[in-house]
Amino acid sequence: MQNRNYLNNNNMQKGIALATCMAIVMGLFTGCGNKNDQQIAASPEEVQKGRYVETELSLPEEWKDKNISQIFRSGDELHFLVAGGSEGQTTLEEWKLGEGDTLTEVTKDWLKVLPEGKNLESSDSFTLLQDAEGNQYLYGNCYRDEENSSAHLWKEADGSALDITPQKWLEPMDMDGYRFYDTPQYVTMTEDGLLVGLSYFSLDVVLAQDGSLVSSQESDSLTDSGSLSDNKWVSAVGDTLYLAQADEQGNVNGLLQMQLDGSNGAKSKGEIPFSQDSYSSAYFSVLEDGTVYAADADGFFRCDAGDTNWQKLLQGIDTGFSLSDQWCRDIVALSDGSVYAWFGSESGDKIMIYRYDPDAVTEVTEELTLYTVEESFFLQQAAVQYHKQHPEVLIHVDAAISMTDKYSGNADYQQIYQDLNTSLTSGNGPDLMVMDHLKLDTYASKGLLFDLQEILQPMEEDGTLLSNITTAYEEADGRRYAVPLQFGLLLAVGRDVQPKEMSSMDAIAKAVSGKTESYLGDRTCGELVEEFYPLIVDDILQNRQVNCDTLRPWLEDLKKIADNCGILPSRKEGRAANIWDLGSDVKLVLQETDGFNQAMTPYAVAELLNANVVSVENAFYPKMVIGINSRSEHVETAKDFLRFALSEELQSVDTYEGFPVNAKALETQAAADRSMAEAYTTYDIDGSTVEFAIKSYSEETANHLTELCRAATLCLKEDTQIETSLTESLQAYLNGQASVEEAMDAVEGSLKMYLAE
Repeated sequence: MQNRNYLNNNNMQKGIALATCMAIVMGLFTGCGNKNDQQIAASPEEVQKGRYVETELSLPEEWKDKNISQIFRSGDELHFLVAGGSEGQTTLEEWKLGEGDTLTEVTKDWLKVLPEGKNLESSDSFTLLQDAEGNQYLYGNCYRDEENSSAHLWKEADGSALDITPQKWLEPMDMDGYRFYDTPQYVTMTEDGLLVGLSYFSLDVVLAQDGSLVSSQESDSLTDSGSLSDNKWVSAVGDTLYLAQADEQGNVNGLLQMQLDGSNGAKSKGEIPFSQDSYSSAYFSVLEDGTVYAADADGFFRCDAGDTNWQKLLQGIDTGFSLSDQWCRDIVALSDGSVYAWFGSESGDKIMIYRYDPDAVTEVTEELTLYTVEESFFLQQAAVQYHKQHPEVLIHVDAAISMTDKYSGNADYQQIYQDLNTSLTSGNGPDLMVMDHLKLDTYASKGLLFDLQEILQPMEEDGTLLSNITTAYEEADGRRYAVPLQFGLLLAVGRDVQPKEMSSMDAIAKAVSGKTESYLGDRTCGELVEEFYPLIVDDILQNRQVNCDTLRPWLEDLKKIADNCGILPSRKEGRAANIWDLGSDVKLVLQETDGFNQAMTPYAVAELLNANVVSVENAFYPKMVIGINSRSEHVETAKDFLRFALSEELQSVDTYEGFPVNAKALETQAAADRSMAEAYTTYDIDGSTVEFAIKSYSEETANHLTELCRAATLCLKEDTQIETSLTESLQAYLNGQASVEEAMDAVEGSLKMYLAE
């Protein structure tokens, strides 16, 4: 019997996820109940007094080496559960927030003695609960090993701790050969002394008095459509449970109200519709009177008791929820309308306060639009931080494709291109444009882009920027209409493959030629073209003609690789092999690696398999290639924003989207502590499943990656028309039914219309 381990990555809670499990993709909800129906923001011309303001709570010096384990409401006060100390000597403390935002310790004696003999650690997850009579209970997720349950429930009893953990949480279950314990991720207490625990599989109702199980039902049965939200949030007010519901993509689309019915569990009582426009997790807090507060990267919202409409209290860009370098853990609202948010970050815990200030005024006097085809954490971070430094300027990030559409494959890039053309030619275009997936040359030739040379050249000459990356879009006349804000490396990871055998496409072709064992695994024609065409896309056309000197050797190498792979007519199911198949199905994979944190996975796989990692042709993928609309009324502000987007301050944050083009930020990220990005899962090696830890790599590897970034010279660009032409023209050639000359003729014929534009 094997044990199931789930990926454990704190950065997933940022709404980044993750390289291994991030499928948090947000859709749109329309109609009554949409949380964006009501806005309180005034137009820039109006002076509006009174608004919510974000401030940070100063934490006590005593918390310096401790972690917040929980924030919660007790009565109508904000309380904290804090864990600290060394291994085996962990202490738990309860604190409350008083007048003047002062924090006072109010730990009961039983909690102080609890760690004795319990082997608690500060990394454990704890939830402190209290019934109507003031009796306290502590639930702990205290994972030690796969052979023992992680759940413990203690009750305050005569100044000491009594273990009343339900037997169900102590008994292992088996599913598809994996052992696991069905223990709650979240627990809450009702006013009737019932403890409700929600896990990935079930909703358990426990009698807090003795830990006996009152009822248990499958969590999937709690929703009529969709599933419970990924964060498994649960709260109880009176005898009503509130559960966050998600659609099939993981988007929160409703807040379920469930009636607790004794031994019968929970039954549907109602629903408050909810929607999300941004790529983020949503958090809720319910007051005793049924008023609900919600927060995500879209902003802060309130839904009054008995209502289903949400009122926006604060724009997301004015909150820490829009920042990518911190992630929310929970929010708590009080009856006076104040809301407290607990954020985690690499520098530790933060508590942000959101209060209504009747004298605060809206300061925005200038608004710009930053257009991007695909949603981006980095761009959102840039807009938020720039607004914090310049409250009078608001940068709206307008993403044509949500991450839902990006990962589902539903994006229509051609329609997006046409829509942007229409807005630009009508004079309603954005102020800044991220040119990824767009035809940069077309916009530049029409005079729609501002020359960035005056901004970039000084920053390159003084070493601020990695000129090997940022000069990729320099024209022959020295003009520059766009610059990548980040970039990715093309790495090859090979098992039983020497570095020199995968350092280039030609080397790969020679290495696999004549081998009976498939190195890359089967591919369709389109998959093979997609993987290798970026190596020649910038050189395939010359003087409006197909460059045969570039095309022919590329075709010959592609044929050798195709002969080793075996070309499928189509892929009806499954996917092409990737880094997760290197231990079993293939010997070589090409891996686009977007940043130091993301590089942890290929290097961890290489260490596990004793494989080699090399940079392929010193190639890099430009990311977030940004330009300024030359017709914008805010060119000077747009230029200042671009300088900020290229700054060390902003680029030092790793959002899993690329390496920084700022030289000092590259060094900062290389030396960063990546322990917060570590993850644990399983990996298949030749038919056996092993435990797999994606851990921080060595300083030597980090420095090596830095050198690869500085040495990158080949800019891998995309051109969907060239890719389509190659895919349509090469099926017969790669299957051995056409010669290389016939393949070249087919490519040239397919590109005629493109060449005529």
